[in-house]
Amino acid sequence: MRVGGFVNLRGVRKLTGENPSPWGALPTDLELVRRVRVRAHLLGPADIHFTVESEETGSRPSPIRSRPVPGSHQTVSEPKTMDPDIVAKAFVEHYYNTFDASRANLVTLYHETSMMTFEGQKHQGPASIVAKLTGLPFQQCKHAISTVDCQPSGPAGGMIVFVSGMLQLAGEEHHLRFSQLFHLIPTPQGSFFVQNDIFRLNYG
Repeated sequence: MRVGGFVNLRGVRKLTGENPSPWGALPTDLELVRRVRVRAHLLGPADIHFTVESEETGSRPSPIRSRPVPGSHQTVSEPKTMDPDIVAKAFVEHYYNTFDASRANLVTLYHETSMMTFEGQKHQGPASIVAKLTGLPFQQCKHAISTVDCQPSGPAGGMIVFVSGMLQLAGEEHHLRFSQLFHLIPTPQGSFFVQNDIFRLNYG
């Protein structure tokens, strides 16, 4: 990472265990990310459900709405469509807060088919992915998110979430810029899991 005219080699080696490449993406402009509060509920061994509340309005979208059953007075519940940007930012806040507090707890976000590519190294399944994250050669870190971009993915309700930000490692004076992409897939319970996860440090 180039900071103040020099490359923060020690910070990069601490994160990846490797020497940095001189080539990489240019850092993106910083922008403020609207904070949203998230309450995570464990629905199963690999499912997280997010309840999202906007700080600006204080309103909480109901996850369920009712519709009439034709020919009767009964109603059945069906999922209410959430704003993808709100869901994406809620997920990002939960993911990085959990990473900074206890990386091992990220295991609930992945399924057996999930794949993570971390600086070019591929890992599949919750155990392998979390083993990589918990085995990184540092104990404490702090993420500062700069941008969160989201797009819908496919008819099933999946989402592509692209994140850029800065990573501060304990004992290091300078931060590292990073980019990370998530492919979120909905579950029958109304939550999401991470199908694909790609992480790269940004040099330059």
